[in-house]
Amino acid sequence: MQTGFETIGNAILTLYDEGRPILATDPWFTPQAYFGSWGQSHEIPPAQLQGILGAEYIWLSHGHPDHLNADSMPQLTGKKILLPDHVGKRIHDDLKGQGYMVLTPRSPSRSGLAMQPTPGGAFASWSA
Repeated sequence: MQTGFETIGNAILTLYDEGRPILATDPWFTPQAYFGSWGQSHEIPPAQLQGILGAEYIWLSHGHPDHLNADSMPQLTGKKILLPDHVGKRIHDDLKGQGYMVLTPRSPSRSGLAMQPTPGGAFASWSA
């Protein structure tokens, strides 16, 4: 795929630019979540899994285990994790404490910067 996106599973969206996976959202690879009460309906095909794992950025929308899956996280080591600016920063702090590079949008009220990609590079207006 040159430029576009693929979806697979519960909430995974992989964005591609010039054939390269750039961002994957809410990756959940393990068969079950919610203590076994919820499972994947299909196995993620190898080509889609390769795209997800090849993305430089991972967006985690929230902490439910079908979006931020603890058993899937070790496969994302070395990725830049993008998070919303959650109140309390528990997810941010927990992931940083485990060694992940975590970026959140800079709030205009705190930094004077808008949350948008800039000409300086993707997500240049985000902070660690």
